[in-house]
Amino acid sequence: MPYQPCIVLEDYKEANTVVERTEDGCCVSGIFDFMTAHFGDGEADLSRQVGAYLRENPALADEFAQTYIQCKPIQIGFIERQQLYMLYDSILIWAFWQEHAGGLPEDKTLAFEQWATPFINYWDKFRNAQTWNAG
Repeated sequence: MPYQPCIVLEDYKEANTVVERTEDGCCVSGIFDFMTAHFGDGEADLSRQVGAYLRENPALADEFAQTYIQCKPIQIGFIERQQLYMLYDSILIWAFWQEHAGGLPEDKTLAFEQWATPFINYWDKFRNAQTWNAG
């Protein structure tokens, strides 16, 4: 599906943002860590925060993903794209921990497939809850 290219941070997550309370609610007022930034599909930035929430508290991941789907009309193929973005992000995280610590902090013996599969499959739960933007 075509998309409007925008900046993709690849490390867009709560720890790299500043949020400001406004009269209308809250909005992101600052972003940090542009080291891996590039132009592409902005939906790719969902994967890092969803993955972080899945590790911290899966209910936070659900709230984040559900709110995104409710607030933004999504295109056909959204779930499949999110699974690919989650795979890519999992590869980046896995490679980082392999290089810098000899394995994942939680279990250095865990195989990539075992560790990454739950993150990739996470998006399956939203297949029936989608509202598609036809155009």
